[in-house]
Amino acid sequence: MSVSKRALTWTAAVGVVLIAGYWLAKPAPQARPPATIQSSTAAAPAAGESFVVHVAAAGEPQEQSVFRVTQDDEVAIRVISKQTGTLMLHGVTDNLAVEENGETTLRFKATHTGRFPLHLHGKDNSHTELAAVEIMPK
Repeated sequence: MSVSKRALTWTAAVGVVLIAGYWLAKPAPQARPPATIQSSTAAAPAAGESFVVHVAAAGEPQEQSVFRVTQDDEVAIRVISKQTGTLMLHGVTDNLAVEENGETTLRFKATHTGRFPLHLHGKDNSHTELAAVEIMPK
């Protein structure tokens, strides 16, 4: 039995060393610059990608788009809404309010690669998927 205890102790020690090494060697997380959110009266980016999303009225079918951009692109998404609520592009921008029959523009730099959902949280606590932004690596 002492061989089993010795093997178990050795395995546990190696596991602890590996875990400690991982935590000490892993890179520090990069701070993401905050996205800028501006009203739709601002001009489109000089070089970049521009898209438009129309938010359907409550109870109507919602078209869902996929917008593809390249990392480091300047992106503008103009949102024209028939509902009052809060827009969110998960992992990219903060919440942005939009009024019924209102319009706003989300502007951001496509820093991180991946697929990010854009949706609207309605004032009636509804959740409407509007689009996805796919940011491809350079």
